Amino acid sequence: LDAGATENGQPFFVMEYVEGVPLNDYCNDNKLGIRERLNLFIKVCEGVQHAHQKAIIHRDLKPGNVLVTTVDGLPVPKIIDFGVAKVIDDGMFDTTGQTGVGQLVGTPEYMSPEQANFDNAGVDTTTDVYALGVLLYELLVGDLPFSTTELKKLGFKEVLRIIREVEPPKPSTRLKTLPSAGKTSITTVALERSTPADGLRRSLRGDLDWITMKALEKEKERRYQTANALAMDIRRHLGFEP
Repeated sequence: LDAGATENGQPFFVMEYVEGVPLNDYCNDNKLGIRERLNLFIKVCEGVQHAHQKAIIHRDLKPGNVLVTTVDGLPVPKIIDFGVAKVIDDGMFDTTGQTGVGQLVGTPEYMSPEQANFDNAGVDTTTDVYALGVLLYELLVGDLPFSTTELKKLGFKEVLRIIREVEPPKPSTRLKTLPSAGKTSITTVALERSTPADGLRRSLRGDLDWITMKALEKEKERRYQTANALAMDIRRHLGFEP
């Protein structure tokens, strides 16, 4: 919104203050059903698409970087923290936005296979599409494709290998593996989605399994090529269209 320097020469930026809560917390606290979650997720996709149209890749999309605030009584997601964002055409801004080869950028649980390769040349807009797939998975299932608990048990190189090579279970399949009691139990997850456990499994089988797994393809050429394409398929699902 503004930029400048104080009287003693300290530079500053003035930015929008977003008073909101992380995406998954908002959905769980308000017990949003699957349809409501998908409608909110579409708005997140639109925000990511906007950034891509401005030639910016976020590279660290996760619930803590998508805050939901309320405007006129309606939930509005705001994507924040572009601290590790990358300019699509680095030549546009000389060295701005460039990251040296060999640097790991992002959060492992939401990191795309190409990010786990330390190959920054392979990072493009489909990297954010992969992270959106992880966000969608978590909104549907209440757990990640590769859970934080499991990844913490492994060495660094093994974590990167799993991200690059191991196919996660489909969302409906992951539901079957959730514990029967506790914070991450199928009972709790279903309650947070205002849906009976059996109904939740049925709602994920088919389209939502397929859409989520397409966003999570290891080969980026097989993913949705844009955030908008992902959003469009979710709209078709909500509209009972092919």
